[in-house]
Amino acid sequence: FDSLVCTFTLCTIPNAPKACQEMFRVLKPKGLLIFAEHTVSDSSGMASIQRWLNPVWKRLSGGCHLDRDPVRLLQNAGFTVRRLQGSGRRPWNLTPIHYGRARLRKDILDSLEPQATVLDAEFLDDP
Repeated sequence: FDSLVCTFTLCTIPNAPKACQEMFRVLKPKGLLIFAEHTVSDSSGMASIQRWLNPVWKRLSGGCHLDRDPVRLLQNAGFTVRRLQGSGRRPWNLTPIHYGRARLRKDILDSLEPQATVLDAEFLDDP
């Protein structure tokens, strides 16, 4: 894909690291990921409250995790996060939000072997 949009979903996906890896896999090398996700608080006090509330919050909000860090998840999957902006980043905010753009990390792309696309694989099987 040339671009992907991810809005307020990484908190709820049961295996968020795997979802980020899948986004890395399907995004073209020069593709762009645009995201808006709520995040764990920068304030250690509020982050503790988020962790404490998380079990009940997940049941009441369809599996949403208050204490996930979407930027770290994306970085761990191989993205470079750029143009990161925050909203509601006050210490008392229960759901601060990150808005940003991310691209595939060049060093990881350079280390990957080229893979055949589905279309290429069809032609490789043709005699």
